[in-house]
Parts: sequence; structure tokens; C-alpha cells
Amino acid sequence: MPSKFVLVLGFVAMSTIALGCGDSSTGGTSEVPGDPDASWVQLSEMTFEDILPGIVSFATPWGDLTAGPHATFARVSAGMGIPPHLHSNDVRAVVFEAPMEIPVPSNETEPGSLTLGSYMFIPGATQHAMNCTDDTDDCLFLLQQDGAFDFAPTDPPAGDPPIDRDPGAEMKQFENVEFVELIPDVLDFGPLWGDFMTGAHGTIARVKAGTGIPPHWHSLEARGYVLQGMVEVPVPFDQTNPLTMTLGAFFLVPAEAEHAMNCVSDGMDCMFLLVQDGAFDVTFLDI
Repeated sequence: MPSKFVLVLGFVAMSTIALGCGDSSTGGTSEVPGDPDASWVQLSEMTFEDILPGIVSFATPWGDLTAGPHATFARVSAGMGIPPHLHSNDVRAVVFEAPMEIPVPSNETEPGSLTLGSYMFIPGATQHAMNCTDDTDDCLFLLQQDGAFDFAPTDPPAGDPPIDRDPGAEMKQFENVEFVELIPDVLDFGPLWGDFMTGAHGTIARVKAGTGIPPHWHSLEARGYVLQGMVEVPVPFDQTNPLTMTLGAFFLVPAEAEHAMNCVSDGMDCMFLLVQDGAFDVTFLDI
């Protein structure tokens, strides 16, 4: 049985592991297919459907937005906005193509501009709006909910400005995300919600350009959404010709599936949003 190296609460216990992109080939001529329980899909391959024609469309790479927990990309047309509304369930929104504003309530005076990697939490039944403030390019954000999606239009709150942000809402600009080093010169983690050391979480993983996370596995399923760079996640780690994923791509790695993660960008660090339903752990393989 191969020896293992376990990362626990941000500490790496390891002997001699070569960190880098690595070689995903088997050294032979046979093709190694991807794990049938794993998933990889580019943003361009997702089917977007109009929710508000001319304003916003949805594509759901994970879950079922009509029945339960889901992660759904919302594309807002350039210069347009989603009018005042609320949802029954909490909303966690991560920006992929910016800039955006999410005033909570909809007539918040200074909602702040959200750039790529920024995060917003909106409690259920809280009135808000969403605006794409770029007049040229569409905006894109990931909508994460623990229950089914619904949409109830509302009128703006009564009262005169200035109106402050709803105290139950939370905004975290990307520039304020605090990254911690997990693997020196290779991997940093930047928490958006939850605590990756103890429970369910959404965390930005940043992998240095031209490096990679060696073969490993996690106790829980890992869902990833590419924010920046060119990412390869072979599952198994010696998969032949893994998909090179770019912004908005989705990948799912089953629990305990052996895999690797490589940033193949030339001069650009890779970032992806890592979502798990429990605490993060990793066991490295001695290959």
C-alpha cells in the first residue's frame, strides 16, 4: 500500500514530494480515461436559458435549481440590472466577470463595486438588486444556494437616502480576501465563506503559474469553478490528455478519488473556487 502524506489544518507533513506540474502520462502507450464519476465542463459548453429576457440567463453546472441545493451561473447583460427582488433561501454570490453591484436593499446608497473573485452573502427573504455596471461586456456570477431557487419581485424600500447595507448581508471584496499558504510556492487558500478547517466552505484556491498539486485525494467530494488561468485536473492523476479548463469551467472530483491539479498557464497564477460540504483534508500519495 502506498505511503500517504496528510495535510491537516493547514500544516503539511511530507518527506520527499516533487512539487510541480508533474507528468500525467503512464510511461506507456495505452490511454488512461477519466474517472466516470468525475465531471469536467467548460463555460462555453454550458446551456444558458433566459430567466429575464434581455437581462439575465442561467446555466446550472451542479445540482438542481428547481428542487434543491445548486450552483448556477447567472449572466447579466452589459449595462443591465436585475430589478428589486428577494429569494426564500440564502444566496452566496461569487463574481466571475465584473464589475457588478449588489445593493442590499436595492436602494442602498453606496453598494460598492464587486470585481472578479469578490463575494456577497444575501440572507433569505432579504430585498436586493443586481447590476452589471459594465456597458460593454456582460457580467457573470455564481449563485450558490442550499435550497431551490425562487424569485419574487418587490418594490424598493420606502425612505430617503442615505440607506446603509442590510446588516444581515456580507460583502467581501477580492482585495480583502486573506490568503494563507498551504504548500510553499505552490498553493494558497483564501476563504470566502465557512471555515475550511472545520466544516462546509467556499474557498479560493490559488496555484502558482507553472506548478501543480501532486497526486492526492480528499475524504469529501470537491467541486471547483475556475476563476483565472488554465487549469488541468486529471482524475485519476495519470489520466491521458486531461481537459484544459479556463474561466467559468466546472469540475467535480469524487470523494477519495486520486487526482492531481496543474496550473498550465504561462506566467499567470490559477485560481478556482473550491466548494465542499465539510472540512477540507488532503492525503498525498507517494508515487
